[in-house]
Amino acid sequence: MEKLPFIPDQIYKRSDIHDQYGGNRQGGISPSAKFPFIFIFSGKSGEQYGYKDGWDNPNIFSYTGELIIGDSHEYGPTHDPFDKNDVNQLILDYLYGFGIFPDKTIAATWNGTYAKLKNGGTELILNPIPGVTIVNGLGGAGMTLSFGLADQLINQSFIS
Repeated sequence: MEKLPFIPDQIYKRSDIHDQYGGNRQGGISPSAKFPFIFIFSGKSGEQYGYKDGWDNPNIFSYTGELIIGDSHEYGPTHDPFDKNDVNQLILDYLYGFGIFPDKTIAATWNGTYAKLKNGGTELILNPIPGVTIVNGLGGAGMTLSFGLADQLINQSFIS
């Protein structure tokens, strides 16, 4: 595994980290979009909102906040529209294999159903009239592809 080029106890600008490693610029837990790293952002200002983060010992960092886990995918012509508890439990069991979570309460679950193009494409882009663009059909990869696709389409519309 690549060693992170960070110095313990040094303060870094979050925007600099995201510029280099990618990831969500909001929220306390941010997986890198470019590297196999997960960043946890914490600070003293969170205490005013009830967050109390810090090191319990040199090996355990206690983090107050939420964690989004998942997701699972099921493919086929038809699907049950409900979550499957056994699949959710497999995901939780995997998570508990590498983390200690004092509160294992699940705040919410959801089930998404996505259109998938039969031609192997990832998106359907239509321009029904000048100035109107319709984008659909990311086939369950919306969280992965949507921002890059949006950036590409916006740049094309302003450059061309």
